[in-house]
Amino acid sequence: MSSGTGLQIERVSWHPQHAEQLAEELGRTAERHAGERLLADAAGRIPYATGELESSGVVVDTDEGVAIAYTAEHARYVHGRGRALGGRDAHWLESSIDADRAALGDDMAQTFRSGWPGR
Repeated sequence: MSSGTGLQIERVSWHPQHAEQLAEELGRTAERHAGERLLADAAGRIPYATGELESSGVVVDTDEGVAIAYTAEHARYVHGRGRALGGRDAHWLESSIDADRAALGDDMAQTFRSGWPGR
């Protein structure tokens, strides 16, 4: 195969296992970044009294990707109770996802692209 430059490609070496491993790693990194962004955005939406609930948020790696968890004992009680303290939303994660959906997707795509060879 001639490239028009006088060079000729005689053989291309392709290693699908490496590509699959890299795609998996980049996907996990993209998910982690999106989880961290979502957690940061949600912090401004969490019903606030003492700060304990907000400071208990963590991004957790799971078999399916990442999850956001709140370890404060009252997290489950506060979540889903409609309007809460200070007029903040008791559905803070859902509100954050709705507000950041496009940006989260763009960030994930950029993270993936930035680590792919040849980009």
